Amino acid sequence: MSYACCPGCRVRFSAATAAHVVACPECGEPPRQSAELKAMLGFRLVGPEDPSRSLPEAVAVSLPATGLAFAFVSELQAQLRR
Repeated sequence: MSYACCPGCRVRFSAATAAHVVACPECGEPPRQSAELKAMLGFRLVGPEDPSRSLPEAVAVSLPATGLAFAFVSELQAQLRR
């Protein structure tokens, strides 16, 4: 059996993750293969259940104009129509 790891980041990948990983999630380098598990003793295990470090998603929100804001927008629209 072959084991995958990233020696620079000291992470090792579970068998399920190693089958699909093309780059280390820490540094982006390709993982190294090793036939011996003892060579990776002390490396942190990264598996498919680990959350990915994705960037936050941008969300667009629109709020209804009420009160003074609504009056200002209505007045501005009226001026633009003239």
